[in-house]
Amino acid sequence: MKPFSLLAIIPARAGSIGLPGKNTLLLGGKPLINWTIDSIDDVNLIDKKIVSTNDPKIIDICKMKKIPFQIRPEQLSADDSTAYDVIKFSLGEELNWTHVIYLQPTSPLRTKSSIVRAIKAIKDNSNELDGLVSIRKTNEMPEWMYRQEKSGLISPILKDQKIRRQINRQSYILNGAIYIFKVEKYLQVQGDLNEMKLLGFEMNSKESIDIDTLEDFNLAKKSIFQ
Repeated sequence: MKPFSLLAIIPARAGSIGLPGKNTLLLGGKPLINWTIDSIDDVNLIDKKIVSTNDPKIIDICKMKKIPFQIRPEQLSADDSTAYDVIKFSLGEELNWTHVIYLQPTSPLRTKSSIVRAIKAIKDNSNELDGLVSIRKTNEMPEWMYRQEKSGLISPILKDQKIRRQINRQSYILNGAIYIFKVEKYLQVQGDLNEMKLLGFEMNSKESIDIDTLEDFNLAKKSIFQ
């Protein structure tokens, strides 16, 4: 069995529907992507770090920060490009890493401490787990959620009404801040998280801020010094 090794990938393509150019917007006096780059600057549990991008501005930042970058093809830089596509491309043909950690720039307030604790949690249980995803608590309970059809009619997401009445546990959602996967398993299931044995890593609401819109960005600005 290979010894634990970890590749960090920071995906930062150009363009965004919700907030154009968000990865280079200034947050607290520095580009958004710098928050993620700085958070892993001296994390010695990470063996290699790369930024995956098609953005000349991001490339300039990488050169300034002295972090390796990888220019991804345009077909992997579209709005419908998946994390699986990016990770597979970044890994390349030679699978030198047992694990990969995927850190999106849109979660700037995740702390170095959380990243280190998450990595240690996987490293200490790498034989039993396929990976880890960060989560946060939510007040929205799935047993009270409905889907709406084009006709306007609604139906419960959980079909079994008896089960719905009995469920009364805390719900969590993925917050998008930290993903760690065992490379072999992740590629085997083609990125289908439902086919992986994943540890949930709980984070607080501040660290869980995920920037997709201007409102999210303004919330992050307000939260920096709180």
